[in-house]
Amino acid sequence: MWLHEGHIAAIRNYPQLLFTGQWQLFDIAVSSRREGYTECLDGENATTNDELKYLNNKGLVERDHVTKKDTFYIYKAEWNSKDKFVHICGKDYTKTTGRVLKCYTNDGNTLSLYVGNSETPVETATVTDHIAEFPAMDFTPRVEIRVKGATTSDTVTFQ
Repeated sequence: MWLHEGHIAAIRNYPQLLFTGQWQLFDIAVSSRREGYTECLDGENATTNDELKYLNNKGLVERDHVTKKDTFYIYKAEWNSKDKFVHICGKDYTKTTGRVLKCYTNDGNTLSLYVGNSETPVETATVTDHIAEFPAMDFTPRVEIRVKGATTSDTVTFQ
């Protein structure tokens, strides 16, 4: 995500560019690629995943051509002002303690975080360049988390 956030920031710094884009839409197989096939979903324990061994995974959509990755939404926020949305990043990341929650959005200047059935926000975050980050906090597993923008929202339940 940092790579793509930096890419968009660089594009913003050069308004004279007539065309900008992200070169790789989908993850693709590359027979010579034999690095980067570890994954870490809990923030602490990295494991080897041989299924990723020959995968260039810098696309915005996974190899199935259906599943949009978090990075897809930073470009959508930057380049699509019509379809409002909020997207919670890292939904497959299992860490629940000391977790910083990052969201991409084009729906307002602030986002509000709700936990469980509460109608009172636990935290509010300012949106800067379509990115909002809530400070590190602990989340209870199997309790729904909702992030609301001006007109839309997104939810996640961490296992």
